[in-house]
Amino acid sequence: MSRILALDIGGTKIFIGVFSAKKLLYVKKIPTKSLRQQLFRELDNHSSDSAEKGEPIKAIKISCAGPADYSKGILKRPANLKSQGFRIVAELEERYKARVFFENDASCFALYQANSGKAKSCKFVSALTLGTGIGCGVVINKKPFRGRSDACELAHITLGSSTLESLYKQLPLKNRFSSFLEAAQVLSTQNQQESRKARAKKLFSELGKLVALACYNVRLLYDPETIIIGGAVAHAEPFLLKSLRNETKRLNKKFNLDEIAIAFDADELASLKGAALL
Repeated sequence: MSRILALDIGGTKIFIGVFSAKKLLYVKKIPTKSLRQQLFRELDNHSSDSAEKGEPIKAIKISCAGPADYSKGILKRPANLKSQGFRIVAELEERYKARVFFENDASCFALYQANSGKAKSCKFVSALTLGTGIGCGVVINKKPFRGRSDACELAHITLGSSTLESLYKQLPLKNRFSSFLEAAQVLSTQNQQESRKARAKKLFSELGKLVALACYNVRLLYDPETIIIGGAVAHAEPFLLKSLRNETKRLNKKFNLDEIAIAFDADELASLKGAALL
């Protein structure tokens, strides 16, 4: 039986999954360093293992942060990856003699939600992923929407003299915590210093407003039935909701828009599972 290799490439980590008959058999997480060398080393190992077991690699399916030319299979100027100009599809097809699929990571996250996750009853699905950076994906009738090649780069929308992603990375107090999960644990654990709790509350208040602004722009651009929020920020759902809801209501009322249906999914393998569906 043949195998499918799925990759989810992010700014700080890479997930590598082996699928057979649509089932996830194995997954490995490694830190993102030198992307080209890492991929060749890991895929060489999987290729050798598959050959020994008589289970050839049928396809390699990649979820990757952009910007990229997903139609031509080339990484352009990925904000959080040092791989500009990497012709990832052509190089992997040549090396492993397998078909390679290449899609935006947030689009893969949305694809999983539309097929197996929290939006499987919807035709028009959008997703926001907030981890190292901000990703946005849109799926229409179970297929990713990419425009000519790399639509949905919401992170780089200009807001005044800044961008959405710049505002995200410059959030006050963000560098006081190792992760959003740590900040959430500060608020959910007893015997924490009041000053740390106050900083965590302030962080989530500002983050909630920023996520609301992102959702609002998605609503105006794509008018989806639902927006699913994933990535590291999804672990902080209980602490984001008040600020997020208040800000979305304010924005919706200002322009007389319908309420946006928003849900969270903290499954860190969602984009990997979505890639396997390409």
